[in-house]
Amino acid sequence: MTQEEQKQALLDSIKSQVEGEFSKRSFATKEAMESAIKDSMKTIEGLDLEGLRAIGKTNDGLVESIRTMGIEITELKKQRDSKPEDLSIRAQVKAWQEANKEAIEGLRTRQLGTAPQLTPLELRDPETMSIANSLNGSAYLPRPVVMPGIVDLVRKQPTFWDRLYKSTINANPLVWVNKTNKEGAAAFIGEGVLKPLASFDLNTQTSTPKKVAERMKVSTELLYDLDYIATEMEKEIRFEVETAANTAVLTGVASSTNPAGITTIASPFSLTSVSTLNPTNVDAIRAAIAQIRSLNFNGTLTAYMNPIDIANMDMEKASDSGVYMLPPFTSSDNTVVKGVRIIEDNNIAVGYLLIGDMDLYRIAMHQPFHIKWGWENDDFSRNLVTVIGEMRFHQWYSSNHVGAWVYDTFANIKLAITAPIV
Repeated sequence: MTQEEQKQALLDSIKSQVEGEFSKRSFATKEAMESAIKDSMKTIEGLDLEGLRAIGKTNDGLVESIRTMGIEITELKKQRDSKPEDLSIRAQVKAWQEANKEAIEGLRTRQLGTAPQLTPLELRDPETMSIANSLNGSAYLPRPVVMPGIVDLVRKQPTFWDRLYKSTINANPLVWVNKTNKEGAAAFIGEGVLKPLASFDLNTQTSTPKKVAERMKVSTELLYDLDYIATEMEKEIRFEVETAANTAVLTGVASSTNPAGITTIASPFSLTSVSTLNPTNVDAIRAAIAQIRSLNFNGTLTAYMNPIDIANMDMEKASDSGVYMLPPFTSSDNTVVKGVRIIEDNNIAVGYLLIGDMDLYRIAMHQPFHIKWGWENDDFSRNLVTVIGEMRFHQWYSSNHVGAWVYDTFANIKLAITAPIV
């Protein structure tokens, strides 16, 4: 093949490649592409054979330059087309007029038969995006977050039960021995004189463990779907069981199933040998201490009062000067009277005082609180589960110690210790 034939073959090949690249791109009109192809070929027709070979290279020749230029122009066109459309009312009407130009002209000149049909004008009114008008009232948008656990009820807590000292014993029944009916006494005697005779009796008291319990029933579906419900049920059962125990050890009437509440075995105030003018609540506490000590109970005493009575005691003032009352036998914060700690407890009724040696009112746990899960009857077939919480304990005290506690109203105690005006 001659050089001229090779040159013509290269020109034909380059032209074919250029036309192919232009045909792949839609970045210009047909007339513009034909003109660009013609101008490109005029530029290279005068080149020699080596020049044409260089231009025709696949990787860095003219065709590759056109391909690169086409890609860049195409990307620019995409960016132009991606610009947001003007959706104002004016722009929508203008676009509708442009699209229906011939139909509108037909209406104006009354050439209805030959004019195209007028398309409907549909206006879109963009609105400000907000929660109210963009989320369609969804309960899940914005994304909700549920805090873990459950906010418990505000209830009276079993604080008296919590403060009682508790031991553990595995006995049923529990038996203790009391010394009673002491008679006779020691005496000084002379030589050869018969020694004085003395005696005492023994008796026993017994306790059987008292059970307190509660149960709940729940579906397995709820247990599966609400992962914390089992824990909350167990917490609630424990609260109820301990609350029932708290009430029983305060006010329970002794029976085969109930323990004796301390307020039912405590003594009322009865000491008549102490008195003062215009007694206060502090005076009433001091008098109750004196009664217990006078009965030879020398252990650690504790007083329990309702928060309202403690507040009233704190705010007591002298009627003539308005100065706060603080007897010398109380602490600076009014929480200790003659060495006896005062505990604020909402389980004590307003207007009442409970005071005594709480170590002599004993709780012995036979079975500490425990939880059991299981089925009953046809619960398995019904996907129901029962949870039981219970405990068993002895509440015991010696009949010799009933004078170790005083339970009475402040009004009764203050009336009993009021000195007559002379």
